[in-house]
Amino acid sequence: MSLRLILGRAGSGKSTHIYQEISQQVAADPTGPPLWLLVPEQATSQAERNLAAAGEIPGLMRARVVSFQRLAYQMLHEVAGAALVQVGELGRQMIIRRVVEQHKQELRTFYRAASQPGFTNKLAELISELKSCQITPADLAAVVAEQEDKLSPTLSNKLHDLTLLCTHLDEQYGDIYLDTGDCLTLLAENLSRSKSLAGSSIWLDGFTGFTAQEYAVIEQMLKVCSRVSVSLTLPPDHLQRRLRDDHVFYTPWETAHELLRQAKDLGVEIEPVVALAPVNLRSQQNAALTYLEANYFNRLATPFAGEPTNIKIVAASNRRAEVEAAACEILRLCREEGYRYRDISITLRDFADYDYLLTTVLTDYNIPHFLDKKRAVDHHPALELVRSALETVLENWLYEPVFRCLKTDLFPVSRDDVDVLENYVLATGIRGQNRWLDPQDWLPLQRHNSIGATGRRATMEQINLTRQLVAEHLGSFADELTAGTCVRDYT
Repeated sequence: MSLRLILGRAGSGKSTHIYQEISQQVAADPTGPPLWLLVPEQATSQAERNLAAAGEIPGLMRARVVSFQRLAYQMLHEVAGAALVQVGELGRQMIIRRVVEQHKQELRTFYRAASQPGFTNKLAELISELKSCQITPADLAAVVAEQEDKLSPTLSNKLHDLTLLCTHLDEQYGDIYLDTGDCLTLLAENLSRSKSLAGSSIWLDGFTGFTAQEYAVIEQMLKVCSRVSVSLTLPPDHLQRRLRDDHVFYTPWETAHELLRQAKDLGVEIEPVVALAPVNLRSQQNAALTYLEANYFNRLATPFAGEPTNIKIVAASNRRAEVEAAACEILRLCREEGYRYRDISITLRDFADYDYLLTTVLTDYNIPHFLDKKRAVDHHPALELVRSALETVLENWLYEPVFRCLKTDLFPVSRDDVDVLENYVLATGIRGQNRWLDPQDWLPLQRHNSIGATGRRATMEQINLTRQLVAEHLGSFADELTAGTCVRDYT
């Protein structure tokens, strides 16, 4: 059991070093015990891709790239918690709302705020933060009891309300439900029983700091894993210094010392630090950018020698002008300097201020782009297709689910034909599976005389062709679903 720190400045090759180590071990023994790479939630896909491309063996059968939450999911299904129903963010808010309504009369400070819009959401965020810091209702009650004379009445009442709500919230979960905020705590309690992690090597990459829950998980890793390697963006020579809390590297420095303290308290071996060269591999072809990375926070730095041709500062009158300037530069780079669109990225401090502008301007300039942000999956066409198709069968081919299914544009039917079919169904009030699957053609509407006989025939032919195509697909789906007797059939 050992702890190893991998330290270096940004771009010095910490991740590359880890990928190479994992690839070498996979190449030496492709069927050996699992090798774990733990990265932030949003970086798992990119890390898997980079790791697959780093070695000679094109595969990841032995290496496993996970986030803390995904590791908790896998380990709890292996050792404990598989029978618990996990409650997500929306479910948590519903349970909190129920608890608040049940105990509203007992609240001191939150009584009036409880009925205001957004209260449940804010309370859910606060409870999640308490859980990530491993603060339990008993801890809150102890603070109220021990510090009652020192606390202001307002703070004392707030702590009372939080203690009350958190206690009853835990009672609501009971032994059946599991809050996603408790997954890491449960993981730390059961990680020592995992056979997948016992004696294995694990690397943690891409983190600057950890929550109390994550530190508890790492503590258990130090006990059961043969080696825990943690990469941090910290110049190696800073590790032995005493940094102030306003120093740019203070957070990773504090994290490094906390990990070293954990290892020392557990009696775990502390391996020599892997100190990577200060050369910035990402910008080594750009002397100005390398200088900027090394000296941005150094007030006593000497001026850069030379002309920084690869760095530009552009001032714009407003955000739209700023985005349009970026779009023009992207077009220039692609047309005149041989760049590809995929070679270019736009990095923002606050995405919300530029979301709509980026989408609008880049579309107007015909620049293909991908916005790296979370999107609600509820209205994704593929998901809506499955959901509305199931609803069509379950509700006997009602108008709404049938046309929600058709309007996903995933049927081999044009939207114009769908619109004509929809108008006919609305005019006639057609409902039910028997009408949709009727082998006889639907008849034209006699009151639409303005179209003319020829026009009516052409329109009805198209309507019936569209209806037959829909009936062919949804009809066979309905038959299979109705005949199903087990989960495999329905799936």
